[in-house]
Amino acid sequence: MNEPVKYNIKKFLIFFFLTILFQQLYPYISVMGIAPNIAFILVMCSAMLEKDAPNSVYAFIFGALYDYLNGKVFGIYILVFVLISFGIFELYHSYFENMAMVEILCLFLGFFVYGMLFAVFFALSEENFAEVFIKITLVEFIYNSLLGIIVYFIYRKILTTPIKRKNTAWRV
Repeated sequence: MNEPVKYNIKKFLIFFFLTILFQQLYPYISVMGIAPNIAFILVMCSAMLEKDAPNSVYAFIFGALYDYLNGKVFGIYILVFVLISFGIFELYHSYFENMAMVEILCLFLGFFVYGMLFAVFFALSEENFAEVFIKITLVEFIYNSLLGIIVYFIYRKILTTPIKRKNTAWRV
């Protein structure tokens, strides 16, 4: 087996086991009834740190897994994972490549868009937008952002293989 296939199999298994582990630990790690979405955090870190990774495939697979484990309407998480990770991937790798601070800001942007989409979705179906935003979206954004920073640095140190980065991005 060649090296990229081994790497992608290893990465898939790590992502899968971490997602299942966080699902099982939900009662212990939730704050105000909200737990971080580790699958989305891993997909976003993959989009930021790996230029040639099949990120859309990971976003689709882990969106489907998260839909299966938590979703009320199948396909919502698939759509959200794929669209946000692809948009953030294109934004970062087209304009701001090799800038660590911008990677973190793009992660925050992804988590914010993720939270806002679900706040709007829940507000349209059940509750008041401001109430959903304060009780769920804000807590989830903060929790995902804090865990996302930790996962980002661990992912950067341990999981990524050395990537030859070219200076192709536009600089300010």
